[in-house]
Amino acid sequence: VVSEAALSRHVELLKALYGLVPPAEGAPEADRFRRDAAKSLAVSMVIERAAADRHVVVADRVVDDTLARFVERQYPEGRASFLSALGEQGVNEAAVRGEVARQVQVRRLYDQVTKDAAVTPQEVRAAYDKDPAAFALPPLRDVREIVVRTKEEAVALLGRLRAGADFTEAARTQSLDSSTSTQGGALGKVARVQLDETFGPAAFSARVGDYFGPVPSPQGYSYVGKVVSEDPARQRPFAEVRQEVEDQLLEAERAGLWRDFLRDRIKAAHVEYADAYRPADPGAAPSDVLPSAPLGTAASAGPTGSAAPFVGPTR
Repeated sequence: VVSEAALSRHVELLKALYGLVPPAEGAPEADRFRRDAAKSLAVSMVIERAAADRHVVVADRVVDDTLARFVERQYPEGRASFLSALGEQGVNEAAVRGEVARQVQVRRLYDQVTKDAAVTPQEVRAAYDKDPAAFALPPLRDVREIVVRTKEEAVALLGRLRAGADFTEAARTQSLDSSTSTQGGALGKVARVQLDETFGPAAFSARVGDYFGPVPSPQGYSYVGKVVSEDPARQRPFAEVRQEVEDQLLEAERAGLWRDFLRDRIKAAHVEYADAYRPADPGAAPSDVLPSAPLGTAASAGPTGSAAPFVGPTR
């Protein structure tokens, strides 16, 4: 039995970790959100039971290591800043640890369920031949960034850079983004779509060799950037992208196996909803439950708190 209070705590945790913003009470979308949230929690419970049935366990050490990497990357000011942010959201560390353990458990269950997925070489070639343009490479730019707290700091930094200050040294000593500062602010060669909605347009409108900024970040920081070089768009031959196409097909096959598994488990669970919380299709597998890296720790900027300009799992 899940109470309304338990569902509210579930939503509060999602708000704190992933920046979820529920619609205002009475808004047209509030009813759907309430029903979707109820199903999200129910499916989470179904998955936890399935993991237990398959003896999928997560050691405390794995949770500790995952959480430590998250705090180090997302909160450069230190652990105290992380705990303070949780307090502001009304969430405690135990709840976060539970979410980390759940995500690791889901990933391991996913790997078990989908271990037999396979595609043939013929399927890979056919997928490429169907639409070669889909595998064209967009323009790529070698971009560097420095993250500072305020617009005023960014303006002052730009002045020093344009007067001859070394960008690499400035990134190492001043940037708040610990994941790039040690590399002199280097983001590597990126496409515009890999960058967030403010940093991307600025990085791709500046001339090669120029500094740009200040650029506001969604988290309230300011970026200063430099475009080092640009590679033009080009069509990639099959030999170059064969592994990429195979990986895409394989992941689609795995996603299908996972959704079939979830649908069967949800059906067998016989979940009952109160009228105000019943989703439109209670027995269907959600379309957005493919497991992600726990708290965005694996090669990702993460879902919340990051000062870095990447969107999604791009580094």
